[in-house]
Amino acid sequence: MADVDYRMFVGTLIHALVVIWVASDPHYAELFIWIIPFVILNVTGILLVIGGQARLGAIVFIVGCIPFVPVGLLGILGAKKLMDNLKRENRLAR
Repeated sequence: MADVDYRMFVGTLIHALVVIWVASDPHYAELFIWIIPFVILNVTGILLVIGGQARLGAIVFIVGCIPFVPVGLLGILGAKKLMDNLKRENRLAR
């Protein structure tokens, strides 16, 4: 079973803070509708990893990080490391 990389949690926290900031600033209120689905994808990805579907969860998480680049790179790196660990475990199991 794969563990969630800490960078995925940190990335989600940063994205959630961005959502809070955008929601509280009247100039950017319209962006809230556009970025909240991506934070939901981040949380869904983490839940999938915890639930045992690590590869799918990492992919969903990466998709959720894309609009937050360059800050989203932190989360993407964590998900990439998780996928690399899964590949290594599969090679060792053979």
